Formats: sequence, structure tokens, C-alpha cells
Amino acid sequence: HHGVKFGDRRAVMRERILAMKEIWANDEAEFHGEPVEFSSSWQWPKPTQKPHPPIILGGAAGPKTMKDIIEYCDGFMPISGRYDFAEQINTLKQMAEDAGRDPESFDFGQFGTPPKAEVVDTLIEAGCNRVVFTLPPADADTVIPKLDQISEFKDLSPGMIPGELGSKLRDVQGKINEVQNKVSEVKQQINEVKQKVNQVKGMINDG
Repeated sequence: HHGVKFGDRRAVMRERILAMKEIWANDEAEFHGEPVEFSSSWQWPKPTQKPHPPIILGGAAGPKTMKDIIEYCDGFMPISGRYDFAEQINTLKQMAEDAGRDPESFDFGQFGTPPKAEVVDTLIEAGCNRVVFTLPPADADTVIPKLDQISEFKDLSPGMIPGELGSKLRDVQGKINEVQNKVSEVKQQINEVKQKVNQVKGMINDG
């Protein structure tokens, strides 16, 4: 815990994150807490993401952690198997709504998700935006079959992802498709020009 007493870790983490958010968002920042205290401070460069990078909290989400997530985080990414994650997502969304925050603005992910279709489908339906599969530190004969199993999920469509993230991914996919179509059109035009150039070269040679 980097020198922090075990019983103080939550309070210290909370104030450090709140202090960082102040520094990220303001040219002149100050923070007055108990573990964290500073007067006017200036720090650059500021993050590219506005107002700041998303704060994704891990850990086992009991009542205290859930309260922390709603207060100062933008998402939650626990390790698989400790709790019913789909139920936790629903609880956190309701807590966010009760606190006046947009439930769909939260980013939910899970680390160590079992590569099983029924598990992934349940998480997606609950609003999980990402899953992280794991691989064992083993030889190729062990790892490659597991990679093959995981590859079954490579075609997960943005259309299957609910909420704001799914909407953004669909927009991005639409723009990618537009660019790909334009690239194809340009390639076709280039080929046509090349054909005409070759025709002209042929006529010159014949002449």
C-alpha cells in the first residue's frame, strides 16, 4: 500500500483521486482534505481527454466501494468470479441515477472473464462494455488452443453493445465504412487513370 496504513487506504485513495481531478481540470488548483492538502498549484500539460482521463475502479464492490464509484469514478472493472457482476452493474446504475449521474455514462468491464458465450452474453446484456480474457503462462501447445477458443469472440459487433459506448462504436464503424468506400472509389479512379495513361502510351508508341 505504498506506506499507507491498511485502514486508511480508501480515504487516501479518494482524496488523491479528487485532488488529481482538480489539477487536471483547472489551470490553478487547490485541494483541502486530511491526507491531501495543498494551496494554489499549477501543473501542465493537461490531459488530452476532457475533463480528465476516465477513473476506472477495480476491487470487490461492496457497499463502500460502490459508493466510491458513484462519487468520483467513471467506471468499474472487477476480477471475474467474486460477485455476480451483472447484478452489480444494475445496482450501480440505479445508484448513479439516484445520485443524479447518467447511468449510461459509466464504463463497466471485467478482468478474467471466462471465454464462454453464455457468460459474455449475460455481461453484454447487463451493460458491460469490455471483457478481458486471460491466458496461462504456458507452452504453445497449451496456449494456442485457448487462443482459438477466445478468437470466437473476435466478431463481437458494436451493435451488440448497449448504451452510449455502443452508440459511439456504431458511429465510428459507420465513419470507417464511409472512409473505406471512398478509398475504394479513389482506387477505382486511379486504375481508370492508369488505363488511360497506358492507352495514350500505346498510341504514342504506335505513332
